[in-house]
Amino acid sequence: AIINNILDFSSLEARGTVLEDLPFSLQACVDEAIAMVAPAAGALELVSYVHQQCPGVVVGDSHRLKQVLVNLLANAIKFTETGEVLLTVAPSEDDRGQSNDRAPADGTTGDRQVPVALSLSVRDTGIGIAPDRLDRLFTSFSQVDTSTTRLYGGSGLGLAISKSLVEAMGGTISVESAPGVGSTFRVDLVLPTDADAAVLVPTSTGTALSGLRMLVVDDNDTNRQVLRLQLEAAGVDVEVAGSGADALTALDGSSFDVAVLDMHMPGMDGAQLAARIRSRPATAALPLVLLTSLDSMSQEPGLFDAQHCKPVRAAALRAEVAEVLRRGQITARAAAGDVSSDAGPVAVHTPLRVLLVEDNVVNQSVGRAMLARLGHLVDVADNGRDALHGVQQNAYDVVLMDVHMPVMDGLEATSAMRAQLPDDRQPHIIALTASSLDQDRQACADAGMDGFLLKPVRLAQLADALRSAPARAAAPEAPGAVPSQASLYDGVHARLDDVLGPDRDAPVRRQLIEALLQQTPEHLAGLAVALARSDTAAAAALAHTLKGLLGNLGATTLAGLSGEVEVLAGLGQLAGTDGLLERMRHEYELLRQALA
Repeated sequence: AIINNILDFSSLEARGTVLEDLPFSLQACVDEAIAMVAPAAGALELVSYVHQQCPGVVVGDSHRLKQVLVNLLANAIKFTETGEVLLTVAPSEDDRGQSNDRAPADGTTGDRQVPVALSLSVRDTGIGIAPDRLDRLFTSFSQVDTSTTRLYGGSGLGLAISKSLVEAMGGTISVESAPGVGSTFRVDLVLPTDADAAVLVPTSTGTALSGLRMLVVDDNDTNRQVLRLQLEAAGVDVEVAGSGADALTALDGSSFDVAVLDMHMPGMDGAQLAARIRSRPATAALPLVLLTSLDSMSQEPGLFDAQHCKPVRAAALRAEVAEVLRRGQITARAAAGDVSSDAGPVAVHTPLRVLLVEDNVVNQSVGRAMLARLGHLVDVADNGRDALHGVQQNAYDVVLMDVHMPVMDGLEATSAMRAQLPDDRQPHIIALTASSLDQDRQACADAGMDGFLLKPVRLAQLADALRSAPARAAAPEAPGAVPSQASLYDGVHARLDDVLGPDRDAPVRRQLIEALLQQTPEHLAGLAVALARSDTAAAAALAHTLKGLLGNLGATTLAGLSGEVEVLAGLGQLAGTDGLLERMRHEYELLRQALA
């Protein structure tokens, strides 16, 4: 890291900073930055929150902004032994948000762009900095004193690089600190958002979890407050408790639909609290979700309905809770003697323990639901590095590995697993990808993968692939739903029938549809900007993302159009893509009206 910082700083001094102007998701940028520093956080609470009034997509250099966030987060983690590190993104009062001061790099006027003033802050509970030494922070090859360098190491370049990058983006960086209390680094930026992409993060209206009563138990106040904000934005009625004892008191006085428990709490940890809850007749059947790390997963069967790996991603947690409640409804109907087909394929005699490695939240929800219908136990990792850490800590029968992911892709992660794990811990690894090219299949085989599934994955195909996993009892073939071609509405619901069963009122079904309707216009807006700027690489990447998202949820017409754009952009041939984009917008509007 020190060598990389020196090279990066030398490059910035020699050639200046060249910035990209491309559409990107603020939430994804934050999630990826958090994921990159999470392994170094250890026992620290690493928390992030993107304010609900931030736009879904902005235009700028996501890689450089992520570099700034990673530098600030890594710096905070390095100087914080206990407590927490919190990253927040919120609208700011910067009056520059009334005008777009920075023109697009391609020379266009940017008339369709709306400037948005944002404040990004990283707060820690670390050693802090004396006021008379703050002026040294952003100087290259400098730290606040020589003892800091001896104790913590480092080149002193991370903050200097961050300052250069922020200023190149037209922003400012500042710090407030107190010795023994901690520090807050704040970045203020004005970033454009395309007029078509200025879609705010959805609030509680119409969400799948709206109206639910949830108990959140965590001893860390920041975690409790952030979880409350994220869940209340989805319409959840949240009550929080700071300890196991407080949680039991809350359960005595109120009823809840679900409880989310942190694992690491003093006095009574999450597993001990869950055991107490299960021992009480009134709460024995309460759905419980554990917040933990991959190396601290509960091994007690039946104690938790799901386990969610920290740092928490709000959308993934909401999807997980919705899936837990859906499974609970199926179980209740089965207990009442309703054995209708929405319960899906029967579970295998010996459920497999499966690690699903996928960076897209919607695809995570789909995969989790399919595996649950087949009766398997599933954990989720957001990228290859988290997956590698997971298989080192836990034994998995199968790893379902997405090929294209940030931080570490599926090929690299598979090669590392094959090299690092002993023979008796080697999982059966199946590739998940939207590419059917022979060279891609060969690359997966060369990396050490045992199988290959083409996205969107059908339930019957998944069941067949899992039958080849070692020590697996034979299971009846899963019946695959036959998609209706009568309308876009039928296409999506046929796909969801295949994944979830035909219960049209299941909460997770509505959540997946809302995710589709939220993410598609954001990606379409970003694709429009990339095509307008003749940025073939960005256009191909966005079209690939759309193809996977839409195909996985049964919007086959839109997925096919996205695939056409991906191929043309990959060949550098943008002629005709404007017409394709207009057809995609038209098809999306039909889809939106059908599913509304």
